[in-house]
Amino acid sequence: MLPSSPQPRRSARRALRRTAGRRPWAARLAVAASVAVALALGAGAVYQGTSGDRRLADSYRTVLAQGHGSFFAAAPLRSPAGTLGSVFGYQGQPSWLFATLSQPTAQPEHYDVQLVTRDGRHLSLGGTVLGGTHRTWGAQIPVELTQVRQLRFEAASGQFTMTAYLNPRNPWSPG
Repeated sequence: MLPSSPQPRRSARRALRRTAGRRPWAARLAVAASVAVALALGAGAVYQGTSGDRRLADSYRTVLAQGHGSFFAAAPLRSPAGTLGSVFGYQGQPSWLFATLSQPTAQPEHYDVQLVTRDGRHLSLGGTVLGGTHRTWGAQIPVELTQVRQLRFEAASGQFTMTAYLNPRNPWSPG
């Protein structure tokens, strides 16, 4: 048997080079098609994955439009003993604040409610009783919600204060 000649191997390599050299656009087209398919699949996955967020945003816009509002804000209602509840604010026509206690307290107590503005004004929002079975308070406010820095509940006895710090300039960030 004779040793194989290098001639067939060279011919095959030359044929491959000629084929590849004649069709560089085919390789580029295949890469471009692969990238396009990957992008389309990625975009479809993102669109599908965010469908719940889009539905929530549509609902949020509908609620705000009903009251001619532009946003909501929320902040924890705290005392020296810890977090006792939440304060919710609405920028609209009219703007308002609403406070809830997350758990009942032993005794109801009378509070003076004050709103502190960003420029330092203290505006009285009247009085209320909170505690026991009285776990909510709400009022229309005389300024835009963007002007509110703090909501304070000061006990008539002077011994207990609850405070919420609002940051309605960035309503998605805690005060």
